[in-house]
Amino acid sequence: MADDWDDEDGGDDAWADEDGGDDAWGGGGDDDGFGDAAGDDGGVADSWEIQVENLYYTAEPDIKADPSVALDNFLACIDLEEKNSADKVTHRFNALKHVVMILFGLGAPRRTDMVAQYSKLLSISHLVSPNDLNNAIRSILNAIQESADKSSLEEMYSMTLDFFKQEK
Repeated sequence: MADDWDDEDGGDDAWADEDGGDDAWGGGGDDDGFGDAAGDDGGVADSWEIQVENLYYTAEPDIKADPSVALDNFLACIDLEEKNSADKVTHRFNALKHVVMILFGLGAPRRTDMVAQYSKLLSISHLVSPNDLNNAIRSILNAIQESADKSSLEEMYSMTLDFFKQEK
């Protein structure tokens, strides 16, 4: 038995294949053992989820660099996730938070859109953890409190207060 393991010549005689490679460990074959990543359905079920994720992560770096492009991507992300799974908010909730902040940054002409998107964020809040909700609301309210537009600010605070009154 000890002779089976003895390899005095330094070669891998017992393990070598025809071409001297070590394909037993995945060297060189196209079959990686994981199968088709798209699955049996051709990827249809996962394709919208991948698109949502791509839209979200494409938009994030553009928040400061190009807010209008980020806004378009976040809105597309929200729309796509909403259409395909109303109860799934993997990226939608954070995208809505970013949309509200971007719309605030774009100024007074977009404030009505900002309030509408904030309302949408609050309406899906039951689908996220209390910590995520708290962080989103705090971030948004802290950002807009410096606003000169007091009517939008009051409307946002009022919506938040009414939301928490209804939750109790």
